[in-house]
This record gives sequence, structure tokens and C-alpha cells, in this order.
Amino acid sequence: MKMSEAFVYLWYDALNKMYYLGSSIGKDPNYAHSSSVMESFTMNTKPAHMHRKILAFGTHKEMLALEGKLQANRKERCWDRYYNEVVCDGVYGGFGSGESNPKWKDGRAVGVNQDIEARRVYEQTSERFEKERKRQNTKEFKAADAARAKTPERRAQIKKYQSTPKYIAWRKVYEQTPERKAYRKAYMKERRAKNKAETQGEGTLKAFLK
Repeated sequence: MKMSEAFVYLWYDALNKMYYLGSSIGKDPNYAHSSSVMESFTMNTKPAHMHRKILAFGTHKEMLALEGKLQANRKERCWDRYYNEVVCDGVYGGFGSGESNPKWKDGRAVGVNQDIEARRVYEQTSERFEKERKRQNTKEFKAADAARAKTPERRAQIKKYQSTPKYIAWRKVYEQTPERKAYRKAYMKERRAKNKAETQGEGTLKAFLK
């Protein structure tokens, strides 16, 4: 691999005042990023408010190390201003779930959410995650987790996180997924049926409720 074929980049979302830091091996000139939180686009469809800066060029190994180092630094200081969710951990050769993903084609992972798919593969091949899955499926863990979710501290923690720019941006993307749209449609259908039934029931009893 040539010295300039890999690079570390930084995106700035001027609209939401958020950043995304990643790396690329440069084989797809249309590749922009692999975030599942930041809005999806390619270099050919880049919105005007998105600006990319190349931080460094080098070998695959060098840029992988630099990506992880810079992300770890941001996580300690200002992670809430970044769309990144995890520090580079070596999945698919260190480039997370982007261009090195075997399913990568035309600027995206075909048929799957690239970040979720990469994480799934990583978990399936990791002994540590297999043990963690088994632990989380025990009755004891589920009971303790349910109890913890009801504590004031946990509720406050969740409320605080849900007010962060990162969560708000993720929520916008999530609400547009086919699964979420299907859920909302089914929920509203059930809600309308329930309201109709309650209204009809009240109508038949109205004369006796005066």
C-alpha cells in the first residue's frame, strides 16, 4: 500500500455543530463516512453544511493507530460533541464498518446498517461478548437491570443523555427507519381502534350516565 492511500479525516456539521472523526483507505473516492448517527451522504451528495478536513496521510497501520488515538482523546475531553459512538477497535482491519466491510458497495454497506452489522460480526466472533450475552440472559441480570432502570439516578441519567445533541441526531435518523415507521403505523392503528371502541361504548351508556 502506498504511503498516501490511507488517511484520517474530520467532518464538521455546521448545522448541528457536531463532529465525526474517522479513517479511510482511499479506495472509494465517493466514500464520505460510515456513521449511523450522522446524516447519510456520499462525497457526491455532500450537503453544504458538511465540511471535511484531512488530518493526516499514511499507511493503513499508521492511520489506524492515529484514528484510535485521536478518538480516545476526544472521548476524554469532548465526546458529546462527536457523532462517534465507539473508539476504533480493529473491526474489519481497524476501519470500523466502512470501506473494509466485506458488504461495502457504492458508499454504504449493502442491505444492512453498516455500524450495526460490523458490531454484530464482532460480537459473534468474540468470546468475551459471548460470555456477556449469556450473563445478560440470566434471570438475575434481567431482574437487577429492570430494578436499576426504575431508580431516580438511572432515570435522571437517561433524561440527561436524551437531551444531548448526539442522541437527538441519532433519534432523527432512527425515526426514519422502515422498522420505526412500521411500528408507529401499527401503534396508531391500534390506538385509533381503541379510541373508537371506547367512544362507541360511551355512546351506548350515555343515557344511563346522566
